[in-house]
Formats: sequence, C-alpha cells, structure tokens
Amino acid sequence: MTSGQVGPKWQDKIGVISATLWCAPENDIIYVDSTKPHIKAMKGAIHMKIFRFFLKIISLPFILALSILNPFLTFLLCFSSAISTIASTLLGGMGILMWITGSSFYHSMAIVIMGFLISPFGIQGIMEWMLKRLYDLNDSLKGFVTS
Repeated sequence: MTSGQVGPKWQDKIGVISATLWCAPENDIIYVDSTKPHIKAMKGAIHMKIFRFFLKIISLPFILALSILNPFLTFLLCFSSAISTIASTLLGGMGILMWITGSSFYHSMAIVIMGFLISPFGIQGIMEWMLKRLYDLNDSLKGFVTS
C-alpha cells in the first residue's frame, strides 16, 4: 500500500471503488475521491488564482477612475453646498413672506418645499451619502487588489 492510500479497497453495492486520501499541504484540506483528487484540487486552485488575477487587473481602471473622481466630486459638493444653502435660505424666506403677505398658499408652500429640497437636508444629504458609498467602493476595490 502506498502512502497516499488509506485502508484496503472496499466494495460498494455499485462496484469496487478504491478510496484515496490526499491532504493539501497549503491549506490542510482532506479530499477523498476515487480518481486522482490532488490533480483536481490543484487545477481548481490554479483556476481560482488565475480568475482572481484577471479580476484584479479588470478592477484597476475602476480604482484609478474613482481615485480621480472622488476628490473632484467632493470639491463640487462643498462648492455647491455653499451656494445652495444661500439659495435655500432665500427660497424659504421668500415662501414664508409670500404666505404672510397673502399670496396663494399652494404657491408659497411649493417655494418652501423647493427651498427644503436644495437645503443640506434634501438633495445635498443624498449626494453626500452617495459620495460616501463611492469612497467605500474605492476602498474595497483597493483592498481586493492588495489581497
């Protein structure tokens, strides 16, 4: 009996099957199969390494694009937040002033709602959330490539 086989051949209801035991040295996984399991395991590991390598190469342009795009979008968000905060204050004040002076209630509330949407709690908050997700995506892609 060789060092790779365990026990004698045994008989199943279907036929005679020889069980071979093989232990992978890098990850200590034991495979039991009837036909050269070490070759199957090594082929699977090699295919997975090649697949991961190609995925890493494919993700590099996305990392580069996100690394350039994220600071630019952060600058635009900071610049536009100052302008939209001023505009939302003016729209909110104008809507309240229209309501006090006796203009149509619906028109004045529409202007107040537009002022809220461009305030830091409206669209700016959504844009900040999306920008944080882009930073998280960039960080996770960098972690995948360096792993």
